[in-house]
Amino acid sequence: MTKYGFITIGSATLLVAACSSPSDDIHGEENAAEVSGEISVASAQQEAALGNPLVARHQVPQDYDGDGKTDPTVFRPSEGNWYSRLSVFGDTVTPFGVNSDRLVPGDYDNDKKTDVAVFRPSEGNWYVHLSTGAPDMVVNFGVSSDRLVPGDYDNDGKTDPAVFRPSEGNWYVHLSTGAPDMVVNFGVSSDRLVPGDYDNDGKTDPAVFRPSEGNWYAHLSTGAPDMVINFGVSSDRLVPGDYDGDGKTDPAVFRPSEGKWYAHLSKGGPDLVVEWGTSTDRLVPGDYDKDGKTDPAVFRPSEGRWYILASGGGQIVTTFGVATDRIPYSQ
Repeated sequence: MTKYGFITIGSATLLVAACSSPSDDIHGEENAAEVSGEISVASAQQEAALGNPLVARHQVPQDYDGDGKTDPTVFRPSEGNWYSRLSVFGDTVTPFGVNSDRLVPGDYDNDKKTDVAVFRPSEGNWYVHLSTGAPDMVVNFGVSSDRLVPGDYDNDGKTDPAVFRPSEGNWYVHLSTGAPDMVVNFGVSSDRLVPGDYDNDGKTDPAVFRPSEGNWYAHLSTGAPDMVINFGVSSDRLVPGDYDGDGKTDPAVFRPSEGKWYAHLSKGGPDLVVEWGTSTDRLVPGDYDKDGKTDPAVFRPSEGRWYILASGGGQIVTTFGVATDRIPYSQ
């Protein structure tokens, strides 16, 4: 059960979600802190373990209030708190998780709101705080060496716990429909993981980027032949998303040496090229303006600001987070 209340810090008023769970240690300290300043990079080790899941078309990434817009969100390891700047309700605080957890938010209950969620490597458990108010979901799935690739692999509107096992090259998906777990052999240990809906059928497709070739490989859930697209180089940072609003994930990269985003649009026509950001920025693409297109966006640690280039026109700048925070799925 979730209880809500308001706290005031300085000039800011925050909506606080206080969570109850049978497992007390899943929740951090119920402390609120000023959400401003810098957001640090997540450790390289954690980044490599997480991949970059962009889920199927009916789920807007990091939309915690269900209004169709991505919300800037951070996790504060020292407290176990999630802070979100919601476009509907303002700033919120949700205590859930511990320092060693890996962050796997998604819409696990199909209410069109992103649920706070973590994977605990020491247990192999996924813990999800459902926004419907139902009891927290706990699923034992995966091991500490797996790389996490949650997504909607069965098109039921719910995020499925999923992992890639580098030692086998297998994707394992725990389907929320109750069907047997899905197992797909696709990729090698040196690949970078870029799951998404590349064929617009509402299902997340296993996909990888192979740095040694510059190729994107996607195993399409429609049963069509695997997609292979040569796009990018090994030093690029991967930012797949739907940049043209056609329901398909587009291969996309950020080139730190140039500060440019390149997207290979599935609609056809010229590639999208946008200069936005610097080599030290953190990449946080999402649909911040609710136009159905992924917006290039960065977090600048030196300033503590999020810079968003809205595809519908205009720019959004907001200050949010502190130096030790972690940003879910950032690159």
